[in-house]
Amino acid sequence: MKVISVDTGWGSKDVFVIEKDNVEYCVEINNYDDNEVYENRRPRKVRKDSRLHTALCAFAQSQLKLIHA
Repeated sequence: MKVISVDTGWGSKDVFVIEKDNVEYCVEINNYDDNEVYENRRPRKVRKDSRLHTALCAFAQSQLKLIHA
């Protein structure tokens, strides 16, 4: 996994574009723990509590800690 871009200017929401296995995902990390993951290629939302959703959110949150450190 690698971070393509980060946008931390949305108030309570941080938006990451993450590439995993040659697919880009938009990961929205919300301070209220209502995280969303979308596939960028087609407008498809990744199901919450799936392994992919959990892995992408955990990776984005770890990168967020590095940004704010």
